[in-house]
Amino acid sequence: AVKQRVLLKQIQKLQQELKQIQSSRPRQRYEAVVDVTVSSPGSFTPTLTYMVQRAQWQPLYDVRLVENAGSRLIKLAQLAQISQQTGEDWQGVQMTVSTARPALNQRMPEIHPWFVDAYVPPPPMPQPAPMRKSAARLMRAEAAPEMEVGAAAMAADAYMEEADADVVMATVQADDISVSFELPGGIDIPSDGSPRKVTIGESELEPKLDFVTIPRHTDAVYRRVTVVNNTEAPLLAGAVSLFVDEVFIGSNRLEYVPGGADIELLFGVEERIKVERELSRRDVDKRFLRDKRQLRYGYEIKLHNLLGQPAALVVKDQLPVSRHEEISVKLTEANPAPAEQSDLNILEWKLSLAAGAKTTISYEYMVEHPRQLQVTGLLD
Repeated sequence: AVKQRVLLKQIQKLQQELKQIQSSRPRQRYEAVVDVTVSSPGSFTPTLTYMVQRAQWQPLYDVRLVENAGSRLIKLAQLAQISQQTGEDWQGVQMTVSTARPALNQRMPEIHPWFVDAYVPPPPMPQPAPMRKSAARLMRAEAAPEMEVGAAAMAADAYMEEADADVVMATVQADDISVSFELPGGIDIPSDGSPRKVTIGESELEPKLDFVTIPRHTDAVYRRVTVVNNTEAPLLAGAVSLFVDEVFIGSNRLEYVPGGADIELLFGVEERIKVERELSRRDVDKRFLRDKRQLRYGYEIKLHNLLGQPAALVVKDQLPVSRHEEISVKLTEANPAPAEQSDLNILEWKLSLAAGAKTTISYEYMVEHPRQLQVTGLLD
């Protein structure tokens, strides 16, 4: 153990010295020779364009639901997080980030022959020369610390502290092939891989807010916001940070949203709308003269709006779905009737509940099957 600690300290010291040497070594430089033919004397400013590796960016979003005196607004901030490890710091550069990926379009992949053959076992390995146990034990003891030290050094080398990112403003350009975001002024991006955040754009969108609950699984009522993407460009897939006013409520992921399409986001749980689901009926037909067995179930879903303003509610529940031709499931009563019932027996009610109001949804369904048939899946 003492020898391992000594070796680990030596390796860490050597790695630190190596990093200092690498950071202080002279940078590689390239020269470009340009042949120019002009028809008359004059001056011009050449522009040299070249590709570099290990530079990347990813879209991020801050979406804020602002509520004020009964009115609601969505504030959408589009961000680009940029980092690079090209070996040279970018100082005061004019930058454009784009969704175009030129490296993927340089060459089409080739198809090579795909062979199958009979398996031929490999020749037997030669037996190692005999070794005395003490020597073998010594070799294993010396090798183990080296492996452990190496793993620790790799883990330490892989760790990188992420620096805070700055924010600036940008403008957007879109065409049929890609989306590009032009960043104003000079941008500084260090070559250590630390991220820099750039605000691509900010928009204010009119939201449609409703509240969704699935009381069979939870008594939570979720805020659901739907807005139309009327920004200048499509919204690329990326991480979303969600806020209600100034309160951070969580993160999600936004998939690609073209211009004019709907964006649907959940903004946490609304505690001021109460929901309760109760079993109100469970009957079994006990008449033995019938060759069919009938089970009847009834449920009540009670809702109470304590928001202080009207609320649009979507309530979802479900009936069992038969996977056997002799088992039938039927909705026999519902008050009010559901707005939708899917092929998989998902029920959906759409209600408008006034401030302080209470309401109850009640429904019943029947399961019928041959008396001798054993049925699984009836959980209640």
